[in-house]
Parts: sequence; structure tokens; C-alpha cells
Amino acid sequence: MILRKRTVWIALTGFLVVIAIGIGISVAFFSTPTEYCLLLFGPEAESRVWVEVHGRAVFLHRNKLGASAESVSYVDRQFAQIRNVEIFGTDGETRYVITGLSVEPAGNQSRRHLMIDVDVKGPAEFQQYCDVELRADPTDSAVAHFGGPLTAGPRTINWKLSDGLKLVTGDKPTDLFMNIGTMDADRGCWVVVRTHQGDKPVFPDNVHPMVEVEFPSKSSGGEPVVRQYPIDKFC
Repeated sequence: MILRKRTVWIALTGFLVVIAIGIGISVAFFSTPTEYCLLLFGPEAESRVWVEVHGRAVFLHRNKLGASAESVSYVDRQFAQIRNVEIFGTDGETRYVITGLSVEPAGNQSRRHLMIDVDVKGPAEFQQYCDVELRADPTDSAVAHFGGPLTAGPRTINWKLSDGLKLVTGDKPTDLFMNIGTMDADRGCWVVVRTHQGDKPVFPDNVHPMVEVEFPSKSSGGEPVVRQYPIDKFC
């Protein structure tokens, strides 16, 4: 007597049930959580897109959840089909083009996040990217603000300065790493300007930030010494 195995797949909303019928029976349930983040665009965050990640699909909602503008399934754990999605600024001149979007477990399932690449097109053109956390509660969503107010400052980790960062006097130089972007620790916003592609800068040689350092005077009561240094290298 030959026993044949039969596999029946039944798809339910948010679950996948696998029933193997034959010598034995096994049933497995896989829950798929829904996660969110919010993308803002423009100096005053005039335009917004909600990102909803559910299982093997990502949904982009213009302005508010529940009004889905696009639904794109991804392949091989990458949102490979989300390319050249355009968001138009309210000034009528600026466009924000999402050129890449991928989910990154990064070995830490408690902090799933998206890496997003955006090209800013218009009177001032540049590229930005972000690391934005995915959260289960849309009312507590992390935010990524593209085309927002830009500031230059020392590189931070989780919006905090490195404990080892300090400027010291003497002959040994101090390495100062900087980012240019829009940061907001309270809202989980970390969006920076892309300064290079591979080993090539994306800006002309004479376009770079400067850092101004004020040194105390060597003599008591003397004027402080102010020096400017170009931040013209990238890593």
C-alpha cells in the first residue's frame, strides 16, 4: 500500500495555514504585523506620504492612511519595484523622487526600519537618504523629512554625540565627522544629504561645509582665537 502526501495551502487575511495530509498532519500559523512610518516633503512639510508595510507588500498613502495611492508587492525581501515615485511640492517647481526603498532587519528584529533614497528636483537639486524606524502604532510613527531645513553638525549615533568626540590642543589633529541634513530626535527623524557616490563626490570641489572653531586665548583675559576649517573630505 502506497501512502501519498497531499499539501493544501489556504490563504487567510494576515495568516498562512499549511496543512500536510498523509502519514502525519502539521499545521503552522504565521502572523504578519503591519508597520508604519511617515514621510514629509518640502521646507514646511507641505506634502506627506504614509508608508504601510504588511507582509510582502508595501502601501504608499498620499496625505492620510486609508486613501491608498499605490500598492506594490516586493520580491526577495526587497521593495525592488518601488522606483521613480514622484511627490510634487506645493511651490509648483520642486519634485521629490523616491528612487529606492528597502526594509532592513539588520539582525535586530526589534528595530525594523526602511532605507529610503530620494532625489530632490527643482531650483536646488541634491540627493538625500534616511534610516526611518517602522513602528506598529501609526499614531506614534517615526518621521523622515525630505527637502526640509538643512543644518550641518557633528555626526551623531541615535541623535547623540559620540562620547569620544572632543577637540584638543596640540600637534595631533582631531577627526571631525559631519552630516548635513534634517534631524529631530523627538520624532525619530534622520535624513541626510548624500555627499558622494562610491569614491566620487556629488558636489563640485569648492562646495562643502565649513566649521568654525573658537579656541581660548593663551593669555588670561586675551581674545579667543577663531579659525575656520573646510570639511572637504568624505568617508
